[in-house]
Amino acid sequence: MINQFSSLRDRFEDQYYIPATKSGCWLWTGCLANNGYGNIKDNYKTKQAHRVSWELHYGEIPDGLCVCHRCDIRNCVNPKHLFLGTPKDNVLDAVSKGRHPHGETHNKAKLTCKTSEEIRNSNKDYKYLAKKYGVHFSTIFRVRKGETWNANRRQGA
Repeated sequence: MINQFSSLRDRFEDQYYIPATKSGCWLWTGCLANNGYGNIKDNYKTKQAHRVSWELHYGEIPDGLCVCHRCDIRNCVNPKHLFLGTPKDNVLDAVSKGRHPHGETHNKAKLTCKTSEEIRNSNKDYKYLAKKYGVHFSTIFRVRKGETWNANRRQGA
């Protein structure tokens, strides 16, 4: 019987299942965080299950590196689906797979494609537009300059 005093490996092995699909994912059935990643306790410290999987199968994770998912399934703990990368590698991986929120899809976005176009076409001053759209005047400046909400970049996205 697996309990809180069992080894980390035993508790880890008891908290995932392999579904009868071709994905090859090992899906975590233990505690899940709000962000969808699995958690497991180790000496009273909460650790992410996919990171524990890496450590159990491959060894220590070097400082500054992330454990990334090839399969993009947050609760997958199959070590063959995991790889090490820098935070930048992790973001670039997310962007290349179309799962990095940006523009209107970002949960903190205050502007939309439509409002950014209105800003670019407006002859009103920066402070007026900033107040109207609830953003800093520097955001208005950057939209007009094409540094953010760039219409040309969005077309290729």
